[in-house]
Amino acid sequence: MSNQSVNPTQIDGTLSISIRDPEVVFKIDKPDHVTYLIQTETTFPEFGGQEFSVRRRYTDFVWLRDELEKAIEHKYRQTRDPADFRELPPLPADTWKSFFYKEARFSEEFVDYRISGLQEFLDYVIDDSDLAIDKHTIYFLTASHFDKDHYAEKSQV
Repeated sequence: MSNQSVNPTQIDGTLSISIRDPEVVFKIDKPDHVTYLIQTETTFPEFGGQEFSVRRRYTDFVWLRDELEKAIEHKYRQTRDPADFRELPPLPADTWKSFFYKEARFSEEFVDYRISGLQEFLDYVIDDSDLAIDKHTIYFLTASHFDKDHYAEKSQV
């Protein structure tokens, strides 16, 4: 399986992310989903540390993209500055084969395709100075016990 990495990004610090080591998670002896190891190295003080390794599944990336879209829309509504509006790249979608045959989602070819697309998405995020240190990005890249629902409740308080 592929082993993608990113060169550090220079903003007010460095941020380097790589996605690797996919693992298939089984439920009742059948493959259920794939998790990916995300390794982060940073000098941004907002992260509260310099190195993080977390596992995330595709739906977690969907959550991050949705939250970042909301943050972009909120900032744009406040400023009305066209520079504040940007469109996030899409996440890698299912192929026709993986859409119709769930077991195809666990093939090496599909997992490599997905890693590449997820890496492209995170590269875009970390290359943007606002998105790189957004609270959702930091939570996604650092939380050892990732719980989207708990995070939503906690951030609304």
